[in-house]
Order: sequence, then C-alpha cells, then structure tokens
Amino acid sequence: MELRYVRYFVAAAEDLNFSRAAKRLHVDQSALSRRIQDLEYELRVPLFTRTRHGVELTPAGVAFLQEARRLLGDAEAAIETARRAARGEIGRLDIGYITALSDGLIPRLLRKFRETFPDVMATLRHMRPAQQIAALLERRLDLGFVGQPNPEYETELCYEVFRRDPMEVVVPAGHPLAGRKKVRLAALAREKFVLMSRPGNPYHYDWLLAHCHKAGFHPNIVQEAEFAQTAIELVAAGYGVGLFPATAQSRARDDVVFVVVQGFPPYEHSVAWRRNEASAPREAFLNLLREETRLEVRTPRV
Repeated sequence: MELRYVRYFVAAAEDLNFSRAAKRLHVDQSALSRRIQDLEYELRVPLFTRTRHGVELTPAGVAFLQEARRLLGDAEAAIETARRAARGEIGRLDIGYITALSDGLIPRLLRKFRETFPDVMATLRHMRPAQQIAALLERRLDLGFVGQPNPEYETELCYEVFRRDPMEVVVPAGHPLAGRKKVRLAALAREKFVLMSRPGNPYHYDWLLAHCHKAGFHPNIVQEAEFAQTAIELVAAGYGVGLFPATAQSRARDDVVFVVVQGFPPYEHSVAWRRNEASAPREAFLNLLREETRLEVRTPRV
C-alpha cells in the first residue's frame, strides 16, 4: 500500500468531493480517482459510494479513515525521527575521557550537549588512553579523549587535536626548583621520577623517555602510578618529581609546585573516533568541542 494513495483517500474523504480534493493535492481529478480505485482494489472493499451529488464514505471507508489518519501521522513521525537522527538530535553517544579533563572541559561539554540535544543518551567512562583505544576499536566507545594522538592506530582511528599544553615538572614544595618559573629538561637528570605506568598509556610513557634520552639522561623511575592524582600525591610525599601537561594543575595542591620545562614539545590533547563510520551525535559533540575550545576546526589526521 502506497502512502501516496492513502493521502489521496484522506483528502477525498475529508472533502467528499474529488474535484476539490484534487485541487488541494495539486493533481488531476482523473489521477486521484484512479489511485483511489487502485486502493479499493488492494483493500478489496469499496471506500466510497458514488451519488449524483458527489461521494459518501461507506462503513468501510469511515473505519479506514480513522486508521489512515493514524498511519499518515505515524509516517510523518517516523520521517521526523529519521531527520532528527541525521541531525544528531537523538541516539546514543559513549564517550571515554582521561582525568586531566574531568575538572573543567568535560563537564562543560556534557552540560551544553544535554541542553542542546536532550534526547541523545550520552554516557561517560573514565578510562586510560590505552583502554579507550581498545574500546573504540571494539565499538564500545564512539568518541575518546585519548590524550596524545598515537600514530600506531592512525589507519583505524581519526585523531583531532583540540588543545596544546606546555609540559611541566611537578616538585614537592620546598624543592630547590620550586622557586623557578622555568627549567630545562637536562636539569632534571639527577632527580628521582614518579611517572604514570606504561600499560595505561604506552605511547605517552615512551614519548617522555625518548625526550629524556634526547636531553642526555635516562630517568631514575622510583615509583609508577595508574592515575595522575596518585602520582602527584607521591610527589607531594617526597618520592620524586613528575612530568605532566599543564592541565594537571587543576589537581594542584599546596604541597606541590608546577614548573614549565623548557625545550619540551607541547602535549597534544586529542579526541579519537573510528574511521569511515558516520555518527551524527558524534559530529554534534565534536562541533560543541570545537566551539568550546575556540580553535580552528582541524582536518583529522590521515
């Protein structure tokens, strides 16, 4: 049954005049009559009784009119639902994030996203970068705030950098470097280090070590921690110093000091998603991210 025929029937049933109904629908009266005859043939019941003064609905036509209106209403609702889904206004979005962004950016984004797209179910999962990448590849996440772009996965994932932060060394209050504004990486050669453990973010771990080697030393790692807050607490307790992007200062305490490390390349914060997979809710969220961070929209890495 074609919806077009149902629309013709409803128009004719409401006007009880094929000529007026045809004008309202912008079709020829003969075409309208043929389509209604086709519909009656398909239903195997007469819908109209033809009289000298026009037409009247048969009992079957009266019953069908109510259902036809409901059918057209459901069709319009389905069309609007599809259009809203295409605009990213409904659906589901599973997002992974790292602790470095939990104190500001992520809550602001989620609040704006919920206000703009209240019918999208957005879930948030705190995961280390390596866990996020695995979840993206396994389709358990739609979008991940993974920190630095990892070239190893660029054939499967798109990355977009939205922020670049200077790298800083965090030292206990009272440390000789605590009064400095800047320090060169080579000046840390004799320090003991507290680093984030490698399994949670192997690319970042290796990136830090590579730059230490470039500065002429291998860091003396005395403690490793799974989360940044734990590492900072170990620094505060005097176990060593740590290397973090500037965003880690959002968790700063009175007993630690952050000092900019000169010559260290900036830490790139990025979001990642699966290549060649369309998602209107994801694109809507990315647009909010771009607006919030006020950076020029970048072409994902290829």
